[in-house]
Amino acid sequence: MTYTDGSYGLSRRTVVKAAAWSLPVVAIGSKAQAQSLSPVLTLTGGACKTPGYSQPWPKGYAFAAAVTNPSACEVKIFLESFTLNNVPLGTVTIVKLPPPDGQCTKIGTPGVFDVAAGDQFTAALVTSGSGSSANGTLRLKYRVSGSCLPTQEITLTEVVDDSPPIQGGCRAFSDAQQACIASISTGT
Repeated sequence: MTYTDGSYGLSRRTVVKAAAWSLPVVAIGSKAQAQSLSPVLTLTGGACKTPGYSQPWPKGYAFAAAVTNPSACEVKIFLESFTLNNVPLGTVTIVKLPPPDGQCTKIGTPGVFDVAAGDQFTAALVTSGSGSSANGTLRLKYRVSGSCLPTQEITLTEVVDDSPPIQGGCRAFSDAQQACIASISTGT
């Protein structure tokens, strides 16, 4: 930098330029902080086929998930699309899985559920009406909204390469969780 007037130090123009550049950084930082407080629906890698037809289960899948809401307000999660190899998996029922000694419950309506502020739990996303039980690429697109955070759209992609039948060989859920999922899925 060359000084032609012989002065050294900060000019008003330099201070204004620096302030102008710092404002977007502050805005980006606060947006990132707000997003880090958003609820999370995570597929935990476990999947089991529900065979349908000759069994009491509807044909589809049960996917293990973790749900966490670190925000200060209740939020609503809307499952927008759930596909395997770009084929819709049908209706999705959300089952809140019990701790070892508790009850499981179906929460929300198909594809929509609420998560209380600060809540976290294990769930099964149980599909019915899927035409295929093949392995492949799973895509879950969902939307989160709540009074204390902006609405967000999130897409998860996961490869499903091992999904044994839930009534035999399924390690994604305990025996008690499988019984819970069956009772809610089949209405028994």
